[in-house]
Amino acid sequence: MRSKALALMAASIGVVVGIAGTSASAWASTATGSPIKVGAISALSGPITIADPQNTAKAYFKYINAHGGINGHPIDYISLDDAANPANAATDARQLVEQDGVVAEVGGSSLLECAVNANFYVQQKVLDIPGIGVDQDCFGSPDVSPVNTGPFNGTEAGLEYLYKDLHKTKLCDIGNNVSASYNAGVIASIKKWEASTGQKVLLTDLSIVPGKSNMTTYVLEAKKHGCTGVVWGLTSTAPQLVQAAHTQGINFSDPSSPKDVAWIGLTTIYSSQLATALGASGNGLMSESEFEPATPQDANAPGIAAWESVAKAGGAPISSTGEGGYVAAKLFVDVAKTIKGAITRASFTAAMHKVSDYVSPLTGTPYSFTPGPAHNSNRAIKVVILKGGVWQSLTSNWVVVPS
Repeated sequence: MRSKALALMAASIGVVVGIAGTSASAWASTATGSPIKVGAISALSGPITIADPQNTAKAYFKYINAHGGINGHPIDYISLDDAANPANAATDARQLVEQDGVVAEVGGSSLLECAVNANFYVQQKVLDIPGIGVDQDCFGSPDVSPVNTGPFNGTEAGLEYLYKDLHKTKLCDIGNNVSASYNAGVIASIKKWEASTGQKVLLTDLSIVPGKSNMTTYVLEAKKHGCTGVVWGLTSTAPQLVQAAHTQGINFSDPSSPKDVAWIGLTTIYSSQLATALGASGNGLMSESEFEPATPQDANAPGIAAWESVAKAGGAPISSTGEGGYVAAKLFVDVAKTIKGAITRASFTAAMHKVSDYVSPLTGTPYSFTPGPAHNSNRAIKVVILKGGVWQSLTSNWVVVPS
C-alpha cells in the first residue's frame, strides 16, 4: 500500500499554483519546526561542472519550506562542492554525515563522489539519491540509487535508437575521459549492446579532455571510420563539435537521411543554454533526455509545468540534469511525508527501503530503493533535436534498455 500511495502521490504532481514569475527569495519559510537536514555533494567547480541538479533541488526545497515544510519542519539543504577532487569528496561526505547529521543526501551530482564514498555510506547507514549519477558506483552500491538513467544505460539506449529507429549501422562512440571507472562502464555498455544485437561499434574513443582537446581531431576520426551514427558523451565541447563538423563538411541537419550523420549526445547536452548558444548552427544535433523533455510538444505532459515553475522561480535553468534534481527532491519529500513521527536518518532509510515502484510522470520506468547490492531503476530515454535554437521532441515513446 505504501508504494501504491507514493505512486499516486508522484503521478498527481499537477501544476504548482502561484509561484510562476516569483523569485525564490520571495519564498519565505512558513515551517517553524526543527529543521530536517539534507545534504548533497556536486561538481560545482573543476574541469566538468554539474550544478543544475542541486540548484533545482534547492529551489524545490525552498518551495516546500514556503508551504509548510514537511509536517511543519523546514528542510535545511546543505550543498557542498567537491570540485571533482577525491579528497574533497571524502571530506564533504564526512562533514555532511558526521558533523551536520544529514538525514540523507539528495539531488547531488559529481564525477566521482559515489566511487569515493559508497562504502562510507554503507558503514554509516545513510542513503544517497543523486539527481544525476555519473560513475559506476552510483549504480552499483546498496546505499546509492540515482533517479537518472546514467551514462551507461544512456550509451546503450543511444546506440539502440540510432540502430533501430534511424537505421544507422556504422556506429561510433566518442566521449570525455572522465575516469578509468567511467570509461570502463561505457565500454561494458557498448559490449552489452553489441552482444544483444550482433552489431559492432566501429570506433570507441573516450579521450576528450574538455578545454584542451581539439574537436576537429574527433570529427575527422569519425569521418575516417565512416560513422553514420555517433553517440557523443560531451557537455561543454558541443559548440566546438558543431563548428568542427561544419568545417569538415559533415552534415547532421537531417539525422534520418541516409546521407547525413546522426549525432546524439548524452543527457547533459540537453539544456536551454546550449540551444540558445548554438542557434540554427546546431540544427539536427540530437540529445538524449533521461526525463520527460520540456519541449513545445511536451508542454502539457504531466509534471512538466510543476517542474518548470519551480526551476524558473528558483533561478535554475531548464535542463535534463536540472530535472533530475527536481525528481530526486520531490521523491525525498513524498517519502518523508509518509513517515509517522520524527524524520531521522533511520526512519527515512526504513521508509525508502519500502519503495519499490515509485512512479513519476517525468521518468520512463518506476523507481526503486529496496535493499539490494545495486540500483539503476531509470532505464529509459527520450530523444530531442535542435531546430532553430529550440529543442523539439523526436520520440513520443520511451526508449527502454532491458533490465
